Amino acid sequence: APDADRQKVIDSYAKAMALLPREAASGDRTRGEEVFMKNCAVCHKPATGAAIGPELSKILDGSPQALLVSILDPNRAVESKYVNYVVEMSDGDTFTGIITSETSTSITLASVDGQRRQILRRDIAELRSTGLSLMPQGLEQAIPPGAMADLFAYIASTGPAAKKFENNSPRTIEADANGVLTLPAAAAEVYGKTLIFEQPLRNLGYWSSEDDRAVWTIIVPRDGKYEVTLDHSLANNIKSNPFIMQAGDEQLTGNVKNTGTWDDYQTTKIGSITLKAGTQRVVFRSNGPINGALIDLRTITLTPQ
Repeated sequence: APDADRQKVIDSYAKAMALLPREAASGDRTRGEEVFMKNCAVCHKPATGAAIGPELSKILDGSPQALLVSILDPNRAVESKYVNYVVEMSDGDTFTGIITSETSTSITLASVDGQRRQILRRDIAELRSTGLSLMPQGLEQAIPPGAMADLFAYIASTGPAAKKFENNSPRTIEADANGVLTLPAAAAEVYGKTLIFEQPLRNLGYWSSEDDRAVWTIIVPRDGKYEVTLDHSLANNIKSNPFIMQAGDEQLTGNVKNTGTWDDYQTTKIGSITLKAGTQRVVFRSNGPINGALIDLRTITLTPQ
């Protein structure tokens, strides 16, 4: 659950960034790189290379709202591989960090300063998890709102470019008069090794790589819960795979429903998700390795409840 104090910081930052002049709000990549190198580069790498935290190029949702949550409330959703541990040694020394590798006789601990230390199990008196992220809280003390906008601009520049297909034109989607948001495949940014925009049915198909994902930019008219439906197909001879749909810090998970053949499209309700008013990035991807293919996706619809 969100930490109330952290949420106050996030809300205040979001408000302050919304009041920035247009030029400042869009951020400056060069200044953002300086902010990154000063505050983030010890643990994160812009692209491939030795890194303690996630690589910037692998961030799936780079929207301002999602980044604010990740940076200012790092403990809200912590992957197990980034959980901080405390190691108390038999000689009285204490070390903290994430476990990057382990064997039957030793563990390798990476600390927040970037150092890696191999520790023999026989020398450990106690090893315990803090349940918290290695990433520290309180970065608002070092990164004011204007610098945060610059940092976001730099992060946005480090990721892979969206694929280009005929009749696929990513755009910002606004709600209709009833507040319904319709996300067609033709408006999605397409990323990943195998995912493509197919021309005959205007769908996203050949979805078989774990790094495949579709991303939409939407403008949510008001806070609230939205019912989510998919217009999709999945052949019965393909094992149903788990998916994850993410918007900001909210997630919806499930398994893709089989529909008959790849040509048999169905509209399926998959649950609901809470969205905040304003610009959001919606990411749809697999929730783990894919057996065969994930889905042929034509449209996602978000209907206010």
